[in-house]
Amino acid sequence: MNGNHGRGRQAGTASLSLPPEAALAAAQAGAPEGAPRSPPVLPGPRPERWLEAEEVGSMEGLALMDRYFEEVASRLERVRTTQREALQKAARAIADCVAAGGVVHVHGCGHTQLLVEEVWYRAGQPAYVSPLFDQGLWPHNGPARASALEKLPGYGTLLAKAHDLRAGEVGIVLSNSGRNPTPIEVALHMREKGLTVVAITSLDYTTRVASKHPSGKRLFEVADIVIDNAGPLGDAVVSL
Repeated sequence: MNGNHGRGRQAGTASLSLPPEAALAAAQAGAPEGAPRSPPVLPGPRPERWLEAEEVGSMEGLALMDRYFEEVASRLERVRTTQREALQKAARAIADCVAAGGVVHVHGCGHTQLLVEEVWYRAGQPAYVSPLFDQGLWPHNGPARASALEKLPGYGTLLAKAHDLRAGEVGIVLSNSGRNPTPIEVALHMREKGLTVVAITSLDYTTRVASKHPSGKRLFEVADIVIDNAGPLGDAVVSL
């Protein structure tokens, strides 16, 4: 089904121009002049040794590939078997929303916005998805800036207020860590407007970190329905 849906509303995008004070905060929170460009070290145990380049295509490299696929399959199976009830609740909420002429609003920050794009305006996809995008939150517009905005208190509320949210609809908010203010504020504003909020997050990750939102709450603590994506702390399953 393609086209518009829900009381003649356009299931389109919401984008927010960066206010001067937010731009200043983002700039101040960015990397300092002359900072090294090396990637941050992820949490977790370090490998005994790094894989050499010539080993990548070797039997050891293929074994690592197998381990990766096995790990992904295992985590997907974990979602299927442990999240059945939450998935059924989310599906029922979405079905009731759409049957009543509503739309489903989806929000994520940074790379998570790719998942929002996956369910919006694609061939074979339903036409009732309304994404909450923001150009400032895309990594390709500056990863330090995007990360700073995701952590900026008040930014998520501004973004959510610029979107047409209606009582009885469903909001899906995605965040692996579930700790940063922007997705939490989007979820809070959705609930304030009378939406059913579905959080997709990593419980292994989020339960081991503190919230950066002034309330001290994490995403799973402000949602109506929580789906654990079985993702690991640090977002990686194989050490090279």
